[in-house]
Amino acid sequence: VMTIDANIQDIVEKELRRYIGQDAIRAKRACVIVMETKTGKVKAISNLVRNSDGTYSENINMAVADEVEPGSTFKTLSMMIALETGKVDTNTVVHTGNGVADFYGRNMRDWDWDYPIHRNKPRVIPEAATMAEGMYQSSNIVVATIINDLFKDNPSKFCDVIKKMGFLDSVSLDIPGSGSPYIRTPKEKGWSKTSLPWLSIGYESKVPPIYMLQFYNAIANDGKMIKPY
Repeated sequence: VMTIDANIQDIVEKELRRYIGQDAIRAKRACVIVMETKTGKVKAISNLVRNSDGTYSENINMAVADEVEPGSTFKTLSMMIALETGKVDTNTVVHTGNGVADFYGRNMRDWDWDYPIHRNKPRVIPEAATMAEGMYQSSNIVVATIINDLFKDNPSKFCDVIKKMGFLDSVSLDIPGSGSPYIRTPKEKGWSKTSLPWLSIGYESKVPPIYMLQFYNAIANDGKMIKPY
């Protein structure tokens, strides 16, 4: 007996195909998962990959199998961990400067860093942004600065909290080829001083989309994390 709702599945497949096929998007690949918040029942799941001729087809369950960098969707997790320390709050101010910040010799940019230079308009992200404003505007610099300041002397603690929250716990939909989440830790080869700030904004990691769904669903479900099935 499957949890899939045929009507919802039909809507999801049609809308995904209509949306990513728009000229302004033309995504290489995209997926949609519809999950019942309280129970974890997956009501619909659809995946489309762009073919060489420009058409789209469903040939891999990327929602479950794809191990990809989650990018900005990871920022919520980072800021939750920051708030749990009790050392920052939503009014904590971070100076974003001109939208480019140096972390140990490597530049991190906010998405609007080039507005004054190439678009002749002011930046959207405030030069002195609160933690709340930084999240609202998805500022790389705000998130990375806060996490780096809190955990640079003990980056393992940040990684340990991610694990403790259950984010890395296995999720299996009994579908062959399911992927697993991975975050780089200080104990691994390749870790450097820049790893922590970049990890905080969704890089240095690979996470199947269904794991991000499970995490956000826990927020919607009053803090109770449940396994999708």
